[in-house]
Amino acid sequence: MKTNEQVLADRDTAIIEARMVMMTNYFVLDTGTTGLNNAQMCQMARLAKDGKSFSSLVKPTIPIEAGAMAVYKITNEMVADAPNAVEVMEAASVNRSAIMVIYNAPFDTKVIRQSLSALNVEQTE
Repeated sequence: MKTNEQVLADRDTAIIEARMVMMTNYFVLDTGTTGLNNAQMCQMARLAKDGKSFSSLVKPTIPIEAGAMAVYKITNEMVADAPNAVEVMEAASVNRSAIMVIYNAPFDTKVIRQSLSALNVEQTE
């Protein structure tokens, strides 16, 4: 268990890091997915520091699971004519020099990679 001093030090570090992010160019990214295992995107949204936003449905190469439909309220019919992951990523025009903020980064980045891999897009680490 952490001591009070450790908790305060962690809190202070978090505050400093948050202030640094707020002073830089950043955007927040979130995805809706087809499920939890081997999932792909069925929705992507981006909100930039300047308030500009982007949101789009994404046509996955696999069906959306019932549980994901219940969470996101997105059906297979809704994404049938949506752009694919590559088209959505291009349309979102993600600024590569900006810091990307993602609540569940390990999961969302995995889902993005799986969505692009399903379309045979080469990726770098």
